[in-house]
Amino acid sequence: DPNYMVYEGRLKDLMWRDEREFHFEGSGHNALSMKWELEDGAQDEEEIHVCSWDLTLDNAEPPKVPSMSKETKKELLDALKEVMRMDEKIREWFYLQVDTSQYTDYFDMIEVPMHISLIQSRLRNDYYTNKYSVLSDVELIKDNCYKYNEDNNEFYDSACEMYNKFKSLVDAIETPDE
Repeated sequence: DPNYMVYEGRLKDLMWRDEREFHFEGSGHNALSMKWELEDGAQDEEEIHVCSWDLTLDNAEPPKVPSMSKETKKELLDALKEVMRMDEKIREWFYLQVDTSQYTDYFDMIEVPMHISLIQSRLRNDYYTNKYSVLSDVELIKDNCYKYNEDNNEFYDSACEMYNKFKSLVDAIETPDE
């Protein structure tokens, strides 16, 4: 990034923040509070919140970027396969991105599109840090379905069934930190 700026300073304190107030626990997003003295000699300290993987500390090992175990990822991928086997319509309607040549107003109504194949790809590429972030994306499919179709229709009913089944499967997955 050509606009990236490096700021010199003396690190005074580094504290883990309570992440739960903003993001999923364990995500690492803005998980650190960092204070340093301002260089102009002022008595004030400046505090910012940063992601652990955005820091480079001289003579220090950087914090580990949170990630899921291979076993948890496999169980989540298996759970996605199981919900797709529930009904052929689930695979037909929610596996691939919505065809915007057919539904031309979709991007006008849906801010963050989501589909099962994207979730699978994200799982395989270490995008998610915990099982609840995967569940959140499946819930986004359901929410998008509601926004676009409203309720009391076959699309939304199927999305609800898919989400409820996936949630029950996710809740049954034991992770090392639970």
